[in-house]
Amino acid sequence: MRLLLIEDDERIARMVGRALHEEGYQVSHAADGPAGLHAAQAEPFDLIILDLMLPGMDGTVVLRKLMERDPRQRVLVLSAVPEVATRVACLELGAADFVGKPFSLDELLARVRARTREGAPGPASERTMPSPTGSTAIANTIGIVEVTCAEAAAALPVVTSPPATRHDAACPRRRS
Repeated sequence: MRLLLIEDDERIARMVGRALHEEGYQVSHAADGPAGLHAAQAEPFDLIILDLMLPGMDGTVVLRKLMERDPRQRVLVLSAVPEVATRVACLELGAADFVGKPFSLDELLARVRARTREGAPGPASERTMPSPTGSTAIANTIGIVEVTCAEAAAALPVVTSPPATRHDAACPRRRS
């Protein structure tokens, strides 16, 4: 698995990079916003770990540009920004996760494993469709997950792009 670490604090970058390498990841590092964006656009990465307070270009700008280019790109934000509104904004922009500094290295590694595990959902990847079994299914970039009608209805607010939800006899269309 290939990871990109965009972090300007050299001490944190060395510590995180070494730990990820010991976990078996191939890690590339960029120390500022423009270099990180360039690296992310030059080659594919399974996960990007992104600081927000970067020289040259703010991390939220980097995140926005990454999501515009590929909304399925998995990005884990690692930042000391304390405001909940900023954390929420990053998740709304498409970040798959947010870890605040100071952080536990064990927790960060667990979150990286969770985000790179086969089948882990990426941002903006879920769609709903009828299932061959007659129930409703939610499809993401990895595969199809069978869900009940109630679960599909609960997922509808997060489904933001075509194909639109289709219903079958097992899940009658609700009237608005």
